[in-house]
Amino acid sequence: MPTDEALDFQTLALVRLAAAIAGLRCADDKSRLAAVLNVAASVEQANRAFDAAGGYAAEALAIAQAIGDANESVVAHATIARLAVAQAG
Repeated sequence: MPTDEALDFQTLALVRLAAAIAGLRCADDKSRLAAVLNVAASVEQANRAFDAAGGYAAEALAIAQAIGDANESVVAHATIARLAVAQAG
């Protein structure tokens, strides 16, 4: 069971991640946004927040495909596949 301190750190990390995503959206930096959304998806998957992870991964995939970023597209596809496996098992 996580300690209160660990939960506070995790909450702070998620707040900072959300702020980074918002900043990238404001800056219209699609390349970095796709990468950060993929990281967010992995973090949320690790936290077993599968709906949030799926949302981040789907958005990362859409952005990566729109800008032609094959690397982030592959990462997003892999995350979506891992999510499907995790949810099935």
